Amino acid sequence: MKFDEIVAGYIKLRDKKAAIKAEYDAKVAEIDKVLDKIEAKLIKHFQETGLEAIRTEVGTAYKSS
Repeated sequence: MKFDEIVAGYIKLRDKKAAIKAEYDAKVAEIDKVLDKIEAKLIKHFQETGLEAIRTEVGTAYKSS
């Protein structure tokens, strides 16, 4: 195998990895925006009610120090 082929293969994989990571990062950023909005609503509710936690059938939300 020639080194040109080895380097070309490396570059191809490196670029593919970068593209996958960029796609992943973009998707996670979208999810983080929604999570931040939900968290803000919960924090606001905690502040307005003085509660430290909210227990529901699907899980518990609580304030973290």
